Amino acid sequence: MENSNTRHQRILILPSWYPNRDHQIGSFFQEQAQFLDQNGFEVKVLMGQQLHTKNSLYHRIKRWLRRKPKGLSKAYLNQNPEAFSFPIILQNNWSEERQYRVANNCYLNAYSAFCKKHWTPDIIHVQGTFRAGFSAEKICEAYAVPYVIMEHSPFKLSAFSPFKKEKIKSALMNATKVGAVSQYQKKRMKEDGIDREIDVIWNLMDEERFRLKDTSQSSKFVISTVTTPNKVKDVLTFFRAIAAFANSLKDRDQVEVVVVGNNVGSTDTSYYEKHAGELNILDLCTFNSYMDRKAIEILMKRSTVFISTSLDEPYGVAIREAMLCGTTVISTRSGGPEDSINEETGVLVDIGDYKDIAKHLKLIKNETLRFDKTYIRNYIIKQAGQNAFLQAMKKFYSLSTDYVN
Repeated sequence: MENSNTRHQRILILPSWYPNRDHQIGSFFQEQAQFLDQNGFEVKVLMGQQLHTKNSLYHRIKRWLRRKPKGLSKAYLNQNPEAFSFPIILQNNWSEERQYRVANNCYLNAYSAFCKKHWTPDIIHVQGTFRAGFSAEKICEAYAVPYVIMEHSPFKLSAFSPFKKEKIKSALMNATKVGAVSQYQKKRMKEDGIDREIDVIWNLMDEERFRLKDTSQSSKFVISTVTTPNKVKDVLTFFRAIAAFANSLKDRDQVEVVVVGNNVGSTDTSYYEKHAGELNILDLCTFNSYMDRKAIEILMKRSTVFISTSLDEPYGVAIREAMLCGTTVISTRSGGPEDSINEETGVLVDIGDYKDIAKHLKLIKNETLRFDKTYIRNYIIKQAGQNAFLQAMKKFYSLSTDYVN
């Protein structure tokens, strides 16, 4: 029998979302998995692809005729590390309870197939409780493998049905360990009745992917944001702030505003264009429904200021990516950003206070307010850079057995 002390700890990640051939949502999950796989752990990914249909039998027959895989496949999820998906066919008119049972059975079968073909994990790491956490709990019951959960989404149990609320709490309470990505999120989870120990582990902010910008990246005053047209992002406050700022300037043509992001799978930017047009700032703005990781880094380096106007932000990946590049950040007091933004690293404003954002933009443009870009970058690296993240994850994965890391 293989001695666990002579090999790397084996981690099977069960993400609730992950970048795939259809959408690149959750790219930071892949980056974290890749980093851990290259730094002392053996990591693989397993995720069910939920396929909702009016008729499950018809859908199965159609997949069979098209020779689509019914077992584990590497064709759907982004690879590196190895990532396996499998279909979960859910009929729309099934009850929540039935969909829950079907999804869990699919996960149990997929887990069994994975272990037979590859290895049995030492730990299952759930990224996001909703969906994957349910099945991890069932796998633990059936196979006695410990699971840990890292919660990433805004935590609000009242947004779920009573059935799902109960299952979310059960998965969290029965996990070996639970982590949150900010002090704010930990507080929210505690307030919602997750009465157990919760570790705070900031997401990996890879200083090798986002490097410090040069002093002269652009001749213009560039303002950027990464957002979605969802209420929680409060995009209207962003555009109102830009309008108030631009209207106070004599040289508004020197301002450039870059908006990135959209709902998953959509390329329609008309929502942003409508607000910008109504506020007479459309001429200052460019809109991008999607940018790849390299393009985001280039944008962060070009930006004079990055703005986040979220109402509820559990962490704030884009905020900290900007900070890694040494870019000044203005953020609302939306929770997660407050772990990293203080008077020496950026600006915090009250939610919805577009006038305060505009005021600080003018102070920054006039160079009345300045920040040390190297200090900002180093602050993030110390909190959540490669070494800090690796040490935090070693501790999070530390159970009763020692492994070679």
